[in-house]
Amino acid sequence: MWFGTGRQANVSGVQEYLTRREQAGTASLPGPAPLVARTLMELCAMWAVHCHFGPAPDPVRRHPA
Repeated sequence: MWFGTGRQANVSGVQEYLTRREQAGTASLPGPAPLVARTLMELCAMWAVHCHFGPAPDPVRRHPA
């Protein structure tokens, strides 16, 4: 899904959505639609896939007194 044509199809869909919202005046993008769309998709991939494999600190454990 995240490689080749699958990734581009997802980015294109988000880009079209963002462009329509901006043209309708219901969204103000922080940059060009293609860049914002790609950034959103890469963030989704990072949080959904890559962060599961990265080391994370153990949560703070509270010991009963």
